[in-house]
Amino acid sequence: MEKYIKRIFIILTVLMILVPLVLTATMRCTSDINDTEIKLNPPPSFVDDPAGFITRYNRWFVKNFTWRKKLLSLYQNVKFYCLGENPIPRKVLIGEEGFLFYTDDGDGNPVAQYQDINPFTENEINDMHDALTRLRSRLAKHGIKLYIIIAANKETVYSDKMGNNIQKLGMVSQTDQVCRMLRQTGIPFTDTRTVLKEQRTQTTHDLFYKTDTHWNKLGAYYAYRASMEIIKKDFPALQPVTAQSIDPGDYTNGGDLTVMMGIEHYPYYQPVDVKFNKTFTVVDDTSLFNIVTKGRKDLPRAIIYRDSFGVALIPYLSNNFSFIRHVWITRRGMNYSKDKRIITIDVLLKDRPDIVIIELVERYLGNLMFL
Repeated sequence: MEKYIKRIFIILTVLMILVPLVLTATMRCTSDINDTEIKLNPPPSFVDDPAGFITRYNRWFVKNFTWRKKLLSLYQNVKFYCLGENPIPRKVLIGEEGFLFYTDDGDGNPVAQYQDINPFTENEINDMHDALTRLRSRLAKHGIKLYIIIAANKETVYSDKMGNNIQKLGMVSQTDQVCRMLRQTGIPFTDTRTVLKEQRTQTTHDLFYKTDTHWNKLGAYYAYRASMEIIKKDFPALQPVTAQSIDPGDYTNGGDLTVMMGIEHYPYYQPVDVKFNKTFTVVDDTSLFNIVTKGRKDLPRAIIYRDSFGVALIPYLSNNFSFIRHVWITRRGMNYSKDKRIITIDVLLKDRPDIVIIELVERYLGNLMFL
């Protein structure tokens, strides 16, 4: 029976490709760009640019392929629900008990990072060391303290949920390498792997979304508390917020990993709400990439350069500063190098911070060499 189902699936797949292929090539149908039916733009002309025709026609064809999004979604759902196969194994690993894990080689691949396949080279660690010590020195001239927060990969905290096929292959962890280097610099840092692993054994709630790459509000809360314990050594007036209640929601569909897979029904996404006394206001949230909040006037000022894990930290950190700017530095399309640094001191000084925080998840730690 399974053999016939697979044959039918192959036939339907071929038809799903051929029909829109013909319709697109003959311009007899419209595309579904942005989920709206729009009229096809005329294809490029060979006469106008013979040398670049193939490249331009390929770009036009991909952009205007008839029913592209609908067919892709149908293919992914049929493959997952009917054949029981992972529609995008290069990007998502299906684990145990509803857990999904991120495996994109083009975005850090935290599963491979867990396996310790590619340790940092000595030159890379030296570059990180030099970048951090240089940044700390430049900040210190203005009386600004520097702190690092290492956000744990989900794969580190829930490695047992990835299945028996995922085993350690190397001997050196990238994060351990970075932690050793940070100790040498003397820059205060928080390694959230430790606190999250400990808290996982002490709570019945998940600390990461099963169907998302990120920690949930509870995981972020524990990471925040651990980070503030480090920072308050220099700023005793900073008291971390305390959770008044932890309220898990119902399981539902959701999470960035199910979106990547294109599947519509996978009810393992559970939000967890952490209630606490909020004393801050948001003064600028026109862009998710640059958010400003203000709290009590007697508290220090800060800037945090962060990745997407820093989103869940915003409500907690904002309670502890009179002013804090949350700057997203790792979104796609932002490429850094030794000639294009992440932090520009002259721009940073305009906010008059007392504290600068760098928050990076494990898979993005390589960005430390470009600070």
